[in-house]
Amino acid sequence: MNEKIVKFFEKIDKIYPEGYVSGLKEKCPVLYDKSKILANDEGLTIKNFFIENGYTFSRKSLKAVYAEDKEFLKILYPKNTITNLHKTDSKLYYKLLSHAKIESIELKEYVEFLGFKYSLYNESNNVVEIKSELKKLFPNKKVTKLATKNNALYCRIYKIAMKTSQSVDDFVETIGFKVA
Repeated sequence: MNEKIVKFFEKIDKIYPEGYVSGLKEKCPVLYDKSKILANDEGLTIKNFFIENGYTFSRKSLKAVYAEDKEFLKILYPKNTITNLHKTDSKLYYKLLSHAKIESIELKEYVEFLGFKYSLYNESNNVVEIKSELKKLFPNKKVTKLATKNNALYCRIYKIAMKTSQSVDDFVETIGFKVA
């Protein structure tokens, strides 16, 4: 790495010690212009220039990123309770996950930071659906080899069971079935 780049990143480190460069153009226009020149010399975009040197880069300030995330969530979930985010808008889900990672927190914490309640699974609806599917698969209410017969259902049960600190068998029994 040449000396100009080293000196440049020493200055960046003073402003962004965590390595997440956001809103550089507004925060320090001189360094932003310098980054354009250095990136161009390396044949890279500004974003890739930062990424290749171990930084995370966003043109927007974190405050603007949070406001935008909050606005998108408000449109999708006007009652402030988020359910099935991945199914509703997978692109937004991964975007929020990325922003949570920047803050070194879980997605649930990030969403709560934005003022929303995050429900990973809509348990009441899921339990009703699970009971219905189990009845179709096992009309005698004796569940055998669930993971083999319907792996997707088994995975849904597993997620809910883990959330309530139960095994899959215990969960299945609590909703009125026998595990054989």
